[in-house]
Amino acid sequence: MSFLYDIILCTYNGAPFISKQLESFLIQDIKPNKIIISDDGSSDYTLAIINKFFNQKNFTNYEIISGPKKGVINNFFFALKYAKSDYIFLSDQDDIWHKEKISEFSKIAHHTDKPNLIFSDAILIDEIANEIDPSFFQYQGLTVKCLDDDSILFKNCVQGAACAINKPLRDLVLQSLKVIDVNNLYMHDWWIALLAKYYGGYQFIDKPLIYYRQHSQNQVGASSNKYRFLSYFLQFTKYWNNFRKAISQINELERVTLLQNGSSLKYKKNRQYKYIPKIKLLAVKLLNL
Repeated sequence: MSFLYDIILCTYNGAPFISKQLESFLIQDIKPNKIIISDDGSSDYTLAIINKFFNQKNFTNYEIISGPKKGVINNFFFALKYAKSDYIFLSDQDDIWHKEKISEFSKIAHHTDKPNLIFSDAILIDEIANEIDPSFFQYQGLTVKCLDDDSILFKNCVQGAACAINKPLRDLVLQSLKVIDVNNLYMHDWWIALLAKYYGGYQFIDKPLIYYRQHSQNQVGASSNKYRFLSYFLQFTKYWNNFRKAISQINELERVTLLQNGSSLKYKKNRQYKYIPKIKLLAVKLLNL
């Protein structure tokens, strides 16, 4: 049985790194059905590099679209409309895929009418591709167990660049945009994780299948878990604002119940938060969340 997938690549002034990412797409054992590049108004040579690369490789199954120019979250959601295959992979412009990424995902991907998310670990690299840490999960202090209970409401463990969604989850994301305010979302990958948790399913591949590049231009960067507790106090305003954003995101999740005919999360009893930091757990209890 063939594994049909599209890639959504969102770009914005990605000229320094884009070629390596494109190369990593085409060395996969199973080639993409289509690559969708949603460019959010690049003013450098990003689009010229993309066109030249694909012409040299004689690869024609790609489409370049103009993004909405409203930031990375809106750009990914906008591009989803153009993806039609069984599975859709999200990709950042500056990362590099492991050569066995697609073959590993295809082993566990299955046909289902329910929304489904598959995601993996990543290797953290610097601007010149030197390894910083062999596990993004360990470096960030993440655990997939966040999805076992309600911890995912306040701590995301799904990295967008390391995930794939099936068509039913893609459809649910697009449907959700009709009833929510995107400005209240923390990040597109977190929103996808929430929809998969409460309205579908998920699978985790405990292998690093992308090289996640950490540099000064990252929209959302990685930070070591080693000094996380201290950073809560040194950057209290930042973490408090992020916590409030997570609450806003939960409120938006309530609206999706109208689409899914499910019980409202707002009134769900006995929520469990076993896998969030103690300082967050304290705030959750104080606010009766």
